[in-house]
Amino acid sequence: MTVAIPTADGVLLAQYGEQLCIRMGKWGVSADRLLTGTGLSLEMLREPGRHLSLAATLRLLANARAIDPAPD
Repeated sequence: MTVAIPTADGVLLAQYGEQLCIRMGKWGVSADRLLTGTGLSLEMLREPGRHLSLAATLRLLANARAIDPAPD
């Protein structure tokens, strides 16, 4: 399954995923843990112009929600 798309066909700019990894990293959550099941790496999120598929976006957000150390 393709989860990272190098064109504007995705639903979210990959840099937003990178920012989420950075934020969660400040709470001690590794990017690898956050990206589990997405098929993505932090390096992929840093690629200019890369977009995430809907599947990758939903998995990333589900992972963040499940492991958020400060859920509101």
